[in-house]
Amino acid sequence: MNQLNELEVAVLDWVSEHSGNSDLAAQLESAVFTDREWTKAGFHIGFKVDICCLPIDLAFPITGPDIDSPEIAHGGGSLIWGQNGFVNGIEMFAYGDEFPEEVHIFSLQKCPIVEEQLSPIADA
Repeated sequence: MNQLNELEVAVLDWVSEHSGNSDLAAQLESAVFTDREWTKAGFHIGFKVDICCLPIDLAFPITGPDIDSPEIAHGGGSLIWGQNGFVNGIEMFAYGDEFPEEVHIFSLQKCPIVEEQLSPIADA
């Protein structure tokens, strides 16, 4: 597979839609697959974003959605990684022992800390 798969695209789309950050959304929409490593407990997926995208002012990793699937015994989580204001990968991991090499049935839900991480800090 030399492209992002359905689950990887869904995670990027979910973060893009729920972040409220247009610069992050633009980076994620421009993501082009570079590599994938299956660790049996999850995946590390590398990608490049368009050089014309603006850098983001968010700390990495960015917490992505939880992954609910009958194919992942206890479900899983996701993180978006980056450096110097630019995203460069996804990490997906099982909350149990194994993340299968292929996941076909899934739904994505908000991880409890996502709202805190992506919401602007309110003025006191």
